[in-house]
Amino acid sequence: MADTPDGTPSRRLWLIADDFAQSEPIDRAILALAAKGLLSGTSIFAESAACREHAPDLLACSDLALGLHFSLTQSIEGRLCWSLGEVWRRSYLQQWTMKDLHGFWHAQLDAFEQAIGREPDYIDGHQHVHQLPQIRQAMLHVLQERYGRILPLRSTVTRSWRGFKAWVIQLLGGHALPQDCCMNTDFAGVYHFEASAFQRYMLHWLDSLSDQGLIMCHPGHYDRDDVLSATRPVEFEALASGWFEAQCRLRDLKLLRRTDLGMNGHKESMA
Repeated sequence: MADTPDGTPSRRLWLIADDFAQSEPIDRAILALAAKGLLSGTSIFAESAACREHAPDLLACSDLALGLHFSLTQSIEGRLCWSLGEVWRRSYLQQWTMKDLHGFWHAQLDAFEQAIGREPDYIDGHQHVHQLPQIRQAMLHVLQERYGRILPLRSTVTRSWRGFKAWVIQLLGGHALPQDCCMNTDFAGVYHFEASAFQRYMLHWLDSLSDQGLIMCHPGHYDRDDVLSATRPVEFEALASGWFEAQCRLRDLKLLRRTDLGMNGHKESMA
């Protein structure tokens, strides 16, 4: 870790934009931020036609990490999906068949590789479903089977108190992920999507985040059909306007890039 002129260690962070390929207003905003180097990466709904359409634009940002945003709760291209409550219920009651889960993982990984032309740089889950029981086990098995190793994973484990919602999310499976395979040492970005509070939350996350921690964000342009229509434009403006960059400079925070994913070393086999 580099030092500042006064000898204080600088911190590095992942800023990851979720939900790429969900809609055109989201994609346009994320691509604009990525083109300016304002993101570490973006998590992609790989089965969407928009993933294939925008693959050249994503790949043009060579330092942008591209992750699989594994989903069972978002309907993409008319694919069957479930409510989050139903996914939780099936997972904790062990009601999925492993054959089905392996099929879901392979299908989304296939779609990612066909569109992007390479394996994902990392793995996470829409609404964090990748960490749930059965889904998690299927993920680890499939990654090992396909790649001979576990790709970098998003951890939801927080190093400090960031509210009840963040605590519940990590309780649902964050500690069960193999931490030595996780890309991040800390996790932030969870809030109740109150547009007026985003900048206040971001300042708290920047102040409290551990080195190599991850902040997830949800930028986008206005879309009346989006459940996050009130907050996505606010997040985009905070990131695109220079405000976020200025706050990082004040704290000597550096964005991590795709080439940094190998810095911790990831397990070559499952424990």
